[in-house]
Amino acid sequence: MGRGNRRSVRMATLAAGLLVLAACQPLGGPNHTFGNDLPDGCTSLTSTAAPCPNPNVQPGVWAAIQGPLSRHRDGDPFATMCAGDTTTVSTCDPNWPTGGPPYTAASGVQNATYHPNGYTWAVDVPQGAVAEPLTVEIYDPANGGTGAPLDELLDASGGPFNTSYELFATTGRTNDVEETPALSMNGKCATGPGYQDFANGSGPSFFTEKWFTLCTFTPTQAGIYPLRVKTSDIPGVPDAGDGWNAYAVKAVSAGPTQPDVYGVADVSTWMDTPSTLGRFYLTNVGSQQAGHTLDVDLFDPGDGSGPDAFTMQVVGPPSGLGVVPTGGATVPCSYNATPSPTIGPSTPNTSTTCTVTTKLAGASTGVYDNAWLRFAVTLPTSYTCSADCWWSMVVNYGTGSSVSADRLTWTVSVH
Repeated sequence: MGRGNRRSVRMATLAAGLLVLAACQPLGGPNHTFGNDLPDGCTSLTSTAAPCPNPNVQPGVWAAIQGPLSRHRDGDPFATMCAGDTTTVSTCDPNWPTGGPPYTAASGVQNATYHPNGYTWAVDVPQGAVAEPLTVEIYDPANGGTGAPLDELLDASGGPFNTSYELFATTGRTNDVEETPALSMNGKCATGPGYQDFANGSGPSFFTEKWFTLCTFTPTQAGIYPLRVKTSDIPGVPDAGDGWNAYAVKAVSAGPTQPDVYGVADVSTWMDTPSTLGRFYLTNVGSQQAGHTLDVDLFDPGDGSGPDAFTMQVVGPPSGLGVVPTGGATVPCSYNATPSPTIGPSTPNTSTTCTVTTKLAGASTGVYDNAWLRFAVTLPTSYTCSADCWWSMVVNYGTGSSVSADRLTWTVSVH
């Protein structure tokens, strides 16, 4: 689809019998993978020894999702059922999932921003990939509490949790993405199940450090084929468990034209970048959005420890169009120096380079621990770009004496 011109997405989610529509800015970069793309068996983001690639160029970012009974402050405000930070809470709302709305608070610990439907990824198939076999894969789909390269967390005191993956067919209609039973690819793939629920565990049957084929199919029309990933409301599986599952999503066409893979509405990630500098894509902003405001909202940035301060910087195009963004124009912006308990705070503070400190030197927790940071960039009326309109984030972890452990969730909007 010509990597520089993604669709604006209108999401339709079936939850508790209600169809909810919302316009969304596609989240991610000009690639057919979201997350690190390692060959099976490679356990390093930097090694060039077999079976790792040479050169081994990775973004240092994993897609991630929290177990429903995890601590709210652990970086995932949407998949976490509880507002409190204790794993002794066995349930936060007796109405969920069987009782239905309203999801009233139980003992004051219900998370008001809890989304039981998890996260959606778009497999955006362009016209050039129609009638060509296409394979959707998940890297290390189960939470096994494994070490490198994912460094997942499984909290034994909170117990294990399941993660499910379900691919849906496209509606074929521009700006209309639906996840309904009629569109599920469950049992409709040439290879792979289309839907798979993974219990906690590691080893070959859990595809630890390997790619799992969720579905190979031949698309008959262009459009967005949504992929739903969740840890709550999985049929036949009680909501339980603490920790996070890190994974990656990839879609590969047998033809020369590749699909795009990106997040819809919001993206939950895990970054333990083995370097002093991390870069990841945010979104594509075309010339037609000149004069508008670009908002980047991040929950819980700045996790890590050590003597160095951490910073995050929003930069404009050009990005370089690589697996990892290499360029970026410095832009001014406003932000909230005071951490916000809710998304979308006012931004009274300014930075000429759009750089914000997320961890103070010597601190063991981030400035925005369990809180929201917003970057607001006013796009001038003269804003223009051509082949490369990608905005990105630069994360500086200092001199290398500190340890980064950034578990965060983010979203982008243009208005």
